[in-house]
Amino acid sequence: MNGRESGRLGLAVLAIGALSAAPPRAGAQVTAAAATPVPIESSMPAEEAAMRPAPDVDPARVESLVADDLRRMHAATAAELVAGAPPRAFHVSGSFVLEHTSGHAIIVLLGLAPGAPASLPVDTEIEYLRYSVAVHDDGTLALMDRPSRQDLVAGVSEALQHEAAAIEAATAALERARAALPAGRTSWKAALRSATYDARLPRERFAGSPGWSFIFDPWDEKRGGFHQVLLDGGLGVVMVDGRAP
Repeated sequence: MNGRESGRLGLAVLAIGALSAAPPRAGAQVTAAAATPVPIESSMPAEEAAMRPAPDVDPARVESLVADDLRRMHAATAAELVAGAPPRAFHVSGSFVLEHTSGHAIIVLLGLAPGAPASLPVDTEIEYLRYSVAVHDDGTLALMDRPSRQDLVAGVSEALQHEAAAIEAATAALERARAALPAGRTSWKAALRSATYDARLPRERFAGSPGWSFIFDPWDEKRGGFHQVLLDGGLGVVMVDGRAP
């Protein structure tokens, strides 16, 4: 089981508990200076918790709900979270329906839009700063869980501090491995498909040290995947294409 799968399994437990009767976690409230956040629901009606299939939901509605909450928390840009940071948007970078919830729970991923200092061609996703969104039988949406503002500040600050050095370390690792650049690309940075900083946040849910994951084109049929470089928190290379360096 990889890190994302284990993270999803843990989130499944958390979300299913929330759908039954779990109270909002203490860290879910923002600082006094921030506007009132979108309310967190503590439970669902019993018949919805029984997991009848949920209605289809337009992803734009989910994104709008989370974006509004981030604005209320003064957390819609890196500059709002970290003094002196560039005004990069901090926003929804992806989502997925949580397994074993019949569509009643959607996990929303957050990330920094491209920009200084690294100027990557993709968002920098920051794990595990995620929202849990409940889908009621009537199609209405509600927030079930959110990251604390303290964790948002920590994750964004750490990502900004190490992002540029991390992509340099990852591309250097591919060059040492003599991987071939995809056609039409002049650098590994230009071939980047995804960038993830695993901040191991919130600390009370995740043990272990932070790390980075970068995925690059091209797809290789023989290898059965894209190129991937894993780095530890000190930017040391942990793995290149599934092998230790």
